[in-house]
Amino acid sequence: MVFLSQLCLMVDNVMHVSEVLRSRILTIEARLAGLSHASEQFGSRTMYNATNMMIEKPEIDALSESQIEGVVILGFNMQDPSVKA
Repeated sequence: MVFLSQLCLMVDNVMHVSEVLRSRILTIEARLAGLSHASEQFGSRTMYNATNMMIEKPEIDALSESQIEGVVILGFNMQDPSVKA
């Protein structure tokens, strides 16, 4: 199971980094590099996840220019996650 082992490695790496760093784990530079690589290698098969109100203009521009067709937009306020009807 190559896919499963890659997922485990990703989780292990994220856990390690989160224990070492107490700041943002993924910088804008890392997000842009990942976006570029995914677009070049996998194109329209890629689903870009976790886009929210904190997205920055360089990331919007990179998404617009990429081959990625699917984007998940998180529609909640991270500053106030309460649900009000």
